[in-house]
Amino acid sequence: MLSYSQWGLVADAYIPVLALITLIFLLKELVKFNFQRPLKQLLWIFISGCFVYGVMAVDQALNIWSAVGLDYSTHSAVALIFVVFLVLQKSIAAVLSIVSFVLYAWLMMYLNYHSILDILTTALVVTPIIFVLQKR
Repeated sequence: MLSYSQWGLVADAYIPVLALITLIFLLKELVKFNFQRPLKQLLWIFISGCFVYGVMAVDQALNIWSAVGLDYSTHSAVALIFVVFLVLQKSIAAVLSIVSFVLYAWLMMYLNYHSILDILTTALVVTPIIFVLQKR
């Protein structure tokens, strides 16, 4: 069994691994000489990131989550950018990314990074917008 600090390293590696998988999907499209689609997808991933960090900034300024005893989970929000991208690819990566996110949420709770309500409320706020942005 991994130690607490080793689980922390796994948690820290999760988002970079998702980003790498996303990059592989984008590069696969580029290899097909389809430049417009992956560049457009990359733009919407970037805009999704701006949105996620914008919500974080608004939360920090207005203390929205802390007003109800919660914490905005930037970890979850950033991970969901990549999970939504992979879900929209309609491949086995979609299912795997959802399962991996559930496991990541469990790991964040185990490590006391966030509570289930932190993760769920963050996901409820950001996922619909990320989905609409990336569905374009």
